[in-house]
Amino acid sequence: MSSDLGTAARDRPPKNDTLFAEINIKCLNVGLVNNQLGLGNPYAYLFTLALVKDLQEVFGAQNAQGLFLTELGNQRKNALIDPFFETRASSTKKGLTVTPPQHRDIDFVDKVHNLHKYLTGACRAARLRHLEVIARAPYAYIGDPNKLGVSPPKQFHPYPGNTQR
Repeated sequence: MSSDLGTAARDRPPKNDTLFAEINIKCLNVGLVNNQLGLGNPYAYLFTLALVKDLQEVFGAQNAQGLFLTELGNQRKNALIDPFFETRASSTKKGLTVTPPQHRDIDFVDKVHNLHKYLTGACRAARLRHLEVIARAPYAYIGDPNKLGVSPPKQFHPYPGNTQR
C-alpha cells in the first residue's frame, strides 16, 4: 500500500511571503516476512523483481525524493531479517545455493549479508545508484540525498514498563 505525503502541500497555494517547496515522499508497506527469504524459497526473487520495478516507478514516473519502507521482516528485536540474508549469503558462498539462471540479474539476493546491502543492490538493479539507503529493520528509507537529506534514526525506547511494543 503506497501513500503520497505531498498531496496536501500541493493543494495549498503558497502565501506571498512564504517560501514554498514541494516535497514528494512515498511510503510503501512492504510486508516481507523473514521466512520468505529462506533457502530455496523462490519468493525472494519474485519479491526483489517487484521491488526493483517499484523503485523505478517511484523515483522515475512519480518523481519522488524519498521512499519510506515498512514491514521489512519481523518487528521483534530477537527475530530481525538480517540473519536470513546472512544464511542465504553463507549458503551461496559455500556453493550450497546457486542463483537460478533466470535471476542472475538480481543475484545480489543470494550474496548480501543484511537489509542495507539488499536495498542498495535493489537500487543498483533499478539503475538508481545515486540513491542513499538508510536501513534499520524492519524499516528503511531510500532517497536522493541531493534533493532531501535524511539522518539515520536514533534508537527509541518506549516508556519504561510498556511491554506492549
